[in-house]
Amino acid sequence: MESKKGAARREEILIAARQQFSLYGYAGASMSHIAAAAGVTKAALYYHFPAKVVLFRETAQQILESLHSGVVERAAGISDPLERLRALVHAHLDLFLERRELVVLLYAMMFLPEEATAAAPEIPFKCEESVREAMAACAREGYLPEDQVDDLTTLLLGGVHHSGVKWLLARREPRPDAQLGDRLLCRVMPSMAHRLVATGAGPSSQISAATGGQGAVAAKPVGQRRRVCGAMFGLLLPLFASAATGGADTVASMGAAPAVSPTHGTPA
Repeated sequence: MESKKGAARREEILIAARQQFSLYGYAGASMSHIAAAAGVTKAALYYHFPAKVVLFRETAQQILESLHSGVVERAAGISDPLERLRALVHAHLDLFLERRELVVLLYAMMFLPEEATAAAPEIPFKCEESVREAMAACAREGYLPEDQVDDLTTLLLGGVHHSGVKWLLARREPRPDAQLGDRLLCRVMPSMAHRLVATGAGPSSQISAATGGQGAVAAKPVGQRRRVCGAMFGLLLPLFASAATGGADTVASMGAAPAVSPTHGTPA
């Protein structure tokens, strides 16, 4: 069993690793300088983490757990499925405003060198699962067809993350805030537009614009809205597909750092 001192040292190493990976990326962060930043010897670092890819994997896992717990906490205690989904979307967007360094490192995981990708087991993106579960709960209540849960989850999170990354890179409007989240939700789920207008949570003019000038549609029954959902899906899919294929290079430039830092020398 690891001693309290050993556990504390391990945590110090993980904190230093998160900082170094955030600043220099996987390739640019060296084990030597991670050890220096943590205030331990290189031998002590390798005692706790026998390879850089192992250290990166545990750092990334810690980040995912931190992001996930923060998102889920925002929706804790909300039983209404639409309101829970809305809270989760707002929490995802807030990550780009409040936890920038963690989000940058998370995206950097997509651009690991081949040897790191092969050595690191797949890490599930739990935040996505929480949104998918909330979307499935909405489907069980009749707010959307059950066979569209996966597709609409992908579209919704695609819009959230594309908007957040674009804002991180350029700091241009639209800001990834709750208002943007509501517009995305209304586009993907017309029943959300109905809810926001009915509860006064959003201006009717804004909701009308988000639904293409059609106003809020009835939340139920699904049968009357299936064609509307299908049409919206067909319109939105090319938009998000284009954003995904065109945005890879810019995301890489955000998450990746030079392989060698002027102050770091050659990575170990």
